[in-house]
Amino acid sequence: MNHELQNGLSPERALDCASEGRGRSSEELRSPESHVQALELMLELKANFTEEESQEVGSQREWLASHLNGCADCTVQHETILQAAADMRMAAFSMTANPQLVRATQLRVRARAMEMRQQQNNLRPLWISCVLACAWAVISVPFLYQGFEWLGHNANMPSIVWQTCFVIMTLMPIAAVGTIAISNGLQGKFQKRTS
Repeated sequence: MNHELQNGLSPERALDCASEGRGRSSEELRSPESHVQALELMLELKANFTEEESQEVGSQREWLASHLNGCADCTVQHETILQAAADMRMAAFSMTANPQLVRATQLRVRARAMEMRQQQNNLRPLWISCVLACAWAVISVPFLYQGFEWLGHNANMPSIVWQTCFVIMTLMPIAAVGTIAISNGLQGKFQKRTS
């Protein structure tokens, strides 16, 4: 076996650690998997922050404690994990930002919020005109169709002419709303460039 285990122990070193064990069977101590299992338990139990422990977790803690009593390398690794976790907790509470950076960020967030409010206010007339255009279409299309049909038959126009006029008249409100939307968009872009 030439490969290294996850915790950095070679099989030969695992056997050396196993010989240092107290009160455990030599078969348990000689197995390289016990070091891997100990490392996994160290990480798993460190991530388990609940106060209530199941019987299985309690037995795992006992096994890990007995393994750490007999294995110096795993004990060092366990202490390193505990120290790293403590360092991370301390770093999380001691992080501070430059006051100028905080102030600049607050100003940018407020400016963006005001810009978004302004965009919503600019879109309100557009939404109102869309609703009015839809209402106009629903109410007027049947009457417009009948009117153009009557006008086309009384004026002896070909069907394609009065139908084309009907389509143009029906699409006029939509074209007006589109024109308003485009002008609002261009006006907003122009104001951004000048400010």
